[in-house]
Amino acid sequence: MIGYDLRDSVGAETYLLTRNLESLHVPLLDLMFDRSLDLWHLHQLGFRVRDMAEVNCEIDCSELITTMYEVGPCSMCRHGCVDYLAGRQDIPAWMGEEIVFDCYPETQAKAVHLS
Repeated sequence: MIGYDLRDSVGAETYLLTRNLESLHVPLLDLMFDRSLDLWHLHQLGFRVRDMAEVNCEIDCSELITTMYEVGPCSMCRHGCVDYLAGRQDIPAWMGEEIVFDCYPETQAKAVHLS
């Protein structure tokens, strides 16, 4: 299911997994961020991954969300990643220090609540 070229239908795999996610899928999804995607496709993939993680809150997607934070092109998506990780009390120390300087004011505000 995840084996075909992601650029042909970005996010379709995660859409299918949203209601059927198992913990063994998370490392496979993390590999999707290693592909050479343009910024638009990367952004679309980020939307799907965040939706999938929120629907499947019993499965720990923290590493996947952290990867998305690192490679995603959108400040609002980074904010969503910080929200997800803060809700799980799983924000890495380096990220806590970095969000103080984020360009999105709502993300900067999260830094105040973390300290």
